[in-house]
Amino acid sequence: MKGALGPLLLSLLLLLQAGGCQEVKVKAAVGETVQLQPKTWPSSWVAINWKVKLRSEHYWILRHDQNGTLTSPFLPFAGRVSFHPGNLSLQINSVTEKESGLYTMDMKLRDGSGITSNFQLFVLVPASSLSYCQAKGLVLLLVLGVLITGTMVVHIVASKQAKWD
Repeated sequence: MKGALGPLLLSLLLLLQAGGCQEVKVKAAVGETVQLQPKTWPSSWVAINWKVKLRSEHYWILRHDQNGTLTSPFLPFAGRVSFHPGNLSLQINSVTEKESGLYTMDMKLRDGSGITSNFQLFVLVPASSLSYCQAKGLVLLLVLGVLITGTMVVHIVASKQAKWD
């Protein structure tokens, strides 16, 4: 029993270090196009399933096999998603903040085994930029502040100069 523990722990460690168990972190800004692509893939795959966990809900995105690609019409981004069989990637156009979540690609191989790749997508909202009118107002406020400060300095220096004379 003791002798079997070492190989078991080594096997578990190797399994955890395998590429399919790691999670790839992907960051994108709202409105960008995102492509979730596995690092490697065998040529012997039979079917690909993409799914996503958004908040606490799980959704099926698409399935691709020898018959073609079938996508879910019920997702909010259903019309903006596409699959690229050449590199097995999932592409989402014009991402929104609501699409941040854990995306999973399950690959079924000819021998019946499978490979799973996980992608954690973070969709970030860019900081809002100032409008043209707001920027002009801030520049005007800055110029007025400098003019008032300069005027006060001139009056203070002039009054001190008058006292010394």
